[in-house]
Amino acid sequence: MARGCLTSFLVVVGLWMLRCDGSLLPGVAPDEYPEGSGLEILAHKLISDRTKIPFDYYALPFCHHDAKHPRTRINLGQLLMGERMRPTGYTVTMLGDTPCEVLCASTFSKDAISKLKRLVKNEYRVRLSLDNLPVVEKRGTSNHIGYPLGVIQDDVLYFNNHVRFIVLYHRVAATELTDDIGYRVVGFEANTFSVQHGPLQLGKRPGTCDHIEEQNPMELRGESDTEVVFTYDVVFKESDLQWVTRWDALQKAYPGRQKSQWIAIVNSSLLCLFLSTLITFILLRTLRKDLVNSDLVASDLDETGWKSLRRDVFRPPRQHILLSVLSGTGVQLVVIVAITLQIALLGFLTPEYRGRLAMAAVTLWILTSALAGYTSARVHGYMDGTRMRDVALGTAFIVPGFVFSVVFVINLLFWITGSVGGTPVPALFILLLLWFCISVPLCYIGAQIGSRRKRVDPTSKYSSIPREVPDQVRCPSTGFGS
Repeated sequence: MARGCLTSFLVVVGLWMLRCDGSLLPGVAPDEYPEGSGLEILAHKLISDRTKIPFDYYALPFCHHDAKHPRTRINLGQLLMGERMRPTGYTVTMLGDTPCEVLCASTFSKDAISKLKRLVKNEYRVRLSLDNLPVVEKRGTSNHIGYPLGVIQDDVLYFNNHVRFIVLYHRVAATELTDDIGYRVVGFEANTFSVQHGPLQLGKRPGTCDHIEEQNPMELRGESDTEVVFTYDVVFKESDLQWVTRWDALQKAYPGRQKSQWIAIVNSSLLCLFLSTLITFILLRTLRKDLVNSDLVASDLDETGWKSLRRDVFRPPRQHILLSVLSGTGVQLVVIVAITLQIALLGFLTPEYRGRLAMAAVTLWILTSALAGYTSARVHGYMDGTRMRDVALGTAFIVPGFVFSVVFVINLLFWITGSVGGTPVPALFILLLLWFCISVPLCYIGAQIGSRRKRVDPTSKYSSIPREVPDQVRCPSTGFGS
């Protein structure tokens, strides 16, 4: 009865942690938008390849979205990875080109301009997304995620206050089941401009919206508060790119390169498997023969080389509890990595849905806690250990506690710098609950099961008296002239 309740509880917890409205499963139909339907542009954060410290999109006085707009929900994995998804004020409708639209007018204080200059010097970029696709800036044949905030020339900041969004779409023909024609988003690009708009007049479109490329740039010197007018336009372009391959341009995973990579992976794996099996077979035959012959010898007088240590090979070390704990944790990590790779190869973990990798890792860590406890108990019993409770608690707390401490210190540094890359306190609290309420009991249950299994005897018994290790003779240091 108790085991059935525990199994049902674990299944419910696993399904809750992996809930994703079916979007994680491969083969799910993509989102199709009819003409005129609304598209939502979400703001993630400000990123930089130089500092690796992200900041909130609204850390600067950008145009805030309507307070009545509901916030987009994110999963635990996105919280752990520092992801944020906030609505923006951009209005986009499918196939609705927008020539030039005023977003808002915001006042930048001297402190805000100074902060903006620091971000531009560190090459920070704005990261937005549309239909789970990050916005990219095309530079020749390469794509760069996000678009720049501006440039600094002669200590003058030229701020990019106009953004031209280019939405690539793929037309889906009508099928037998429906006569509606849908459109799928297969690309999201952005071109930025610095435009010195004049004062806004109610109900009128700025005259600087005409010929954006020829207008004077927007200068922010930081000598006084400056009003900045944000504008944008939207252009839709039809593309032959399929929805299933829309991430290839970002990952640079072209079909020819993918095929060559798979061939190299398969060849390397088969070669390693063959050589490992061959070497293991040869070593096992040699060692088995030597062990059988060595057991027939009555004395150790004729033993040389590694055979002289055969009575001490399986002697339990002084820190046998720590060895048992690390062995169980190591097996747990190997299983987590193997299962995660298999799930990724099957297409369950795609960049289309961020945070799923972290969610899968946390879920597997919890579910394999019983395996870690079981392995630690088996290794501890192999070394004639009797402190099974210490081994179980050490497996549940030593390595996870070290990892959690490192994560907490890193998050503390993020919080001090005001970055959004850190994990929020509620997410850390959820991790603690999963750790103490599920992982620790499972680890203890696995250790109890492992301690009740039949002990595995070593292939060679160790002597009651340890062999003395002779003092090592150090090689004298000699110079080239000696």
